[in-house]
Amino acid sequence: MENNQASMRSASQETSIDIIFLVRAVLKNWWVILLTACIVGMWVYMGISMLKVPQYHSSATLIIASKNQNNIYRDTVVEKAANQFQRIFTSDALENTIIKKLGKNSLPGTLSAEIEEATNLLIVTGTSSDPMDAYQIVSAALENYMVVSDYVVTDFVLETMREPEIPMQSADVTLARTMAIRTAAITFLAAAVFIAFVFLMRDDIKNEKQAKNALDIPLFATVYFESKRNLFTRKMRKKKNSILITNTNVSFSYKETISKLATKLDYQAKKEGKKVVLIASVSENEGKSTIASNLALALAKKQKDVLLIDTDLRRPALYKVFEMKIEKDQEIGNYLVPKKSSNNEKNQVKIWKKEETLRESNTGLYCLFGTKKYGNSDRLIHSPEMKQLIQKAKESMDYIILDSPPGMVASDAELLAQQSDMILLVVRQGVSGAGEINDMTDNLLSDNQVIMGTVFNAVKSRVIPWNGQYGYSSGYYGSYYKSYDKSKKNQEKAGGANNANIQ
Repeated sequence: MENNQASMRSASQETSIDIIFLVRAVLKNWWVILLTACIVGMWVYMGISMLKVPQYHSSATLIIASKNQNNIYRDTVVEKAANQFQRIFTSDALENTIIKKLGKNSLPGTLSAEIEEATNLLIVTGTSSDPMDAYQIVSAALENYMVVSDYVVTDFVLETMREPEIPMQSADVTLARTMAIRTAAITFLAAAVFIAFVFLMRDDIKNEKQAKNALDIPLFATVYFESKRNLFTRKMRKKKNSILITNTNVSFSYKETISKLATKLDYQAKKEGKKVVLIASVSENEGKSTIASNLALALAKKQKDVLLIDTDLRRPALYKVFEMKIEKDQEIGNYLVPKKSSNNEKNQVKIWKKEETLRESNTGLYCLFGTKKYGNSDRLIHSPEMKQLIQKAKESMDYIILDSPPGMVASDAELLAQQSDMILLVVRQGVSGAGEINDMTDNLLSDNQVIMGTVFNAVKSRVIPWNGQYGYSSGYYGSYYKSYDKSKKNQEKAGGANNANIQ
């Protein structure tokens, strides 16, 4: 049964082709495609230039004219004369004459003659690997063709319209350039198709349909891509703007998305009677910390007592996201690592207290961060001190949001899951594979935890994004929020009616 379900999910994922995602993947790697095309085109140009012996062309344009200007000749007669002159210039008799004229043992090239269609023009071309030889072949032909033509063509003569010149550039240069351009264009298209194929065959989650069908857990919410709008002064200082809903440069649609996400989480947590929420992800750079921070801020804005804990003890980063200065006595390590006394006996760790916790200025969010890195983070997370910390926080807080390390980096997320009530798995578009996400889901699940679902993050739904694409789709938030919103409105109406009666 499980194999059938897995095959159905795989088939669904394979048939779900996201054209926009593939186009963005190609545009994202445009420099790779362009560089590959240029390199291949350059190789072709160099190969033709080096392997092929250069050939030089020197040409003269001749007009077939009548000896007697009073006579009028039909087109067929002129065409016949042109054919005769063409045979003369390519005859062995003229070739032998040219060889004697040049003082050579053989003709140092070739001589050709072509008739311009529907005209009385004859183009004579000399070709040789030496530019001077090409010029001399044509010049000698023009000087000596009459020796042969007087016996063949009696009524027509050739007048020179354009004199031959010594060629300054090899004719192969044009060929090499043309072939290089054509090859580069073909390579460009082939590379673009190859990159699109590679991204198509990857197991990552490309769209919401795959997020629903290819994963073992439901889609909890979709958060669209929000670009970082760095102010000029911050750019000059090389500082990055964090995407926090408290920042004025974050779009209104993104703030609304996070607010809806927090509302749904609040409703489901109340329904389940849960407080501790773990925000996890499979890989790095999936936006896990951003989602955890904004979710905590949104809940705090709803007048909830929320504690945000940076449990990534290997690479703490939330203090940078919030740009907070963490004092030594505010470090999370004080609550996890017992200090040694002078007689080498371990003291008790610091007991967490709500009133001593650092708070965010705009929303009053309680923050427990750290700046130190711990190599034994798994031991600290699995320690009684961590359990004591979370238990103390549960006594006075409405919610505890845990920002965990990526699941592929360490086992810390699995250990934190054992101490959590609910789990949200952040999945960034086009990053982690469906197999990896499902494997991590299995590792996080236990009898006590509830995985609410995935937050499909940083979704780009257009080739060229703009602010209009940000926000949420109400269909992805399920019936929980709808029923909660409906009951909340009913309560407000009832409260308003009661107030009117009292008055």
